[in-house]
Amino acid sequence: QMIRFFELKKVLFGAEKLAKDIVFQDLSADDKKCLEEGSCQLLVDAINRSVILFLPGLRSLVPVESEARAQFYLVMRTLRKSEDTRRKGIINIIYAVSEYQDRKKGEGASVFARLATCLPIPWAGTHICCDDVKEYAILRVGIPLLPAFVRAKFRVHFGTHMEVQYALRGFGIPAGSIPVSPTNSAPLLQNHFAWYLQAAFEDNRAHPTIQKNQSPRPTGFMGVSPAELMVRRPGEKLKNETRVTPLPGDILFG
Repeated sequence: QMIRFFELKKVLFGAEKLAKDIVFQDLSADDKKCLEEGSCQLLVDAINRSVILFLPGLRSLVPVESEARAQFYLVMRTLRKSEDTRRKGIINIIYAVSEYQDRKKGEGASVFARLATCLPIPWAGTHICCDDVKEYAILRVGIPLLPAFVRAKFRVHFGTHMEVQYALRGFGIPAGSIPVSPTNSAPLLQNHFAWYLQAAFEDNRAHPTIQKNQSPRPTGFMGVSPAELMVRRPGEKLKNETRVTPLPGDILFG
């Protein structure tokens, strides 16, 4: 697995990054856009295990390689930051219910499967939530064909937002931790934005790329009210969203 991990890292980031941690500054504009739009988020369950949530309906219309680099960064940063994560493992949730069904129709599935098998992650379990009858039938037939040690960690949940979130509660994942409201189906992205800004700030401080006497000033979501940041549907643009002109020394988000 270690060999596969470094081979994948070389493909995604180049040979010069093989012996280095991947930080925010190593990501391209498309990579940062993937993180910013929230298709892949970091959550915490009832026993404080890290949860990687994938919302296919929020996938950015960028190359699959950028999505893979963004996910690589998110997962590896999580492993670096938490001893508990390496001990307790990570829960993976693929949430493809209603408008969160994959907007790219499964593009890049083989790339993400390779990513999951190559990363040095102690996967504690994978939950797939869907409301498409055909997808559910395929999963119910396909999962039993997996090796027993893999099959034991997979669970499929079928139904509406409320039904699948209720099912997840039985596995220690409170409904309130999923950033999708069971009543209005809107993603609550404020916690993800906070994580995104914190990750950018901490990496920039640890690996400064700005000149002295210049403080980093995040650009991006300017002129947007907190309420608008809290609720946004897939593909919906925020009201009053404007982009400021970047200045020298700015941290650029996308």
